[in-house]
Amino acid sequence: VISLGLRTAEFSRSLAESLQGVVRRRFDAQARHRAFVSEIEVSRLGVAEPMGNVELASTLSDVTDGDEYQVGRARLSDGETITLFSFGRIADVDRQTIINDDKEILVTSIGALGATAARHESRLVAEALENNGPLSDGSAVFDPSHGNVITTAFDVGFGPALAALRNQKGDDGLALDYSAAHLVVASDLEYAATKLVHDAGLQIQVTAMASLTAGRYFLAASKEVAQTIAVA
Repeated sequence: VISLGLRTAEFSRSLAESLQGVVRRRFDAQARHRAFVSEIEVSRLGVAEPMGNVELASTLSDVTDGDEYQVGRARLSDGETITLFSFGRIADVDRQTIINDDKEILVTSIGALGATAARHESRLVAEALENNGPLSDGSAVFDPSHGNVITTAFDVGFGPALAALRNQKGDDGLALDYSAAHLVVASDLEYAATKLVHDAGLQIQVTAMASLTAGRYFLAASKEVAQTIAVA
């Protein structure tokens, strides 16, 4: 009866569902980049979907005396698209493992796929940051004209980076006044960044990423305030 049961789709599905929680916990434990990365929901795999865009100024209009409200528009697309890809690997579980009830082997081996998936996603996020590709206006994400590039080394440039983040301009030309919530650094800067933030008493979370170029660092506002980078 056990031997026949192993071949059924129901058994495979039950086994997979029971291990999904373990895989997800390992993913969450490894996916430190998710602290500063937002999530965008898309509906279809492998199909480019337009990104929504809302045009709202960073200032509000005074309508105390019944003055006219200024209109902010939401559009389906602003020239950007996103495509969701699916990655995976087949995990074989032999009959003997099931019959012997080797739960620990199953949990350890398949659970490790969660950490593998998190590292894969982290590499994709780092690649997106490093590529600095153009947006719909033809301008790169990081460009001196935006006031968001610091060319000096971390120990000298961190202070100016704090000011640059706060002084970045919105579409109306006014400062966005973002406070730094996340400091994302390459591996070689992890200790220096952690020490600097601690010694300065700053409420900034440090996240180190092995896939970033040595010496690279990024400063970002809270993802609740500004979606700087996102995964689908």
